[in-house]
Amino acid sequence: MAGRSCPIELRAGTVNHLAHAISFQAQALRSQADALKFQAEPLKFQAEGLKFNARSYELRVAEVGPDNMPGPFRPAVTRTGSRNMAVDALELGKLCVFQVRAAGGLTGYSDWSDAVVQRAA
Repeated sequence: MAGRSCPIELRAGTVNHLAHAISFQAQALRSQADALKFQAEPLKFQAEGLKFNARSYELRVAEVGPDNMPGPFRPAVTRTGSRNMAVDALELGKLCVFQVRAAGGLTGYSDWSDAVVQRAA
């Protein structure tokens, strides 16, 4: 008899017991989900490390022309660290577009970063 309901009388103690059992099962499922997340995080970081295990960083630069369009990119600096990359041979006061990428790891190179526009100082 699909679609018909059959009323059942339950005592308050029985309802409380069922609610407690359901709550306990929900907590167990949440704990299992948290354990799976905990196990997945190191694997995610391990995979990222294998994929992007950078050995060096390459910076490229393009000067912005009078038409406000960047010219061709040229290699500027290759370093083993990603901080404080000084670039020589820039025209003082000229707008330049910079991009950086990581070299090394399984992929060889990462994608170029988003472009950053900075005035040469």
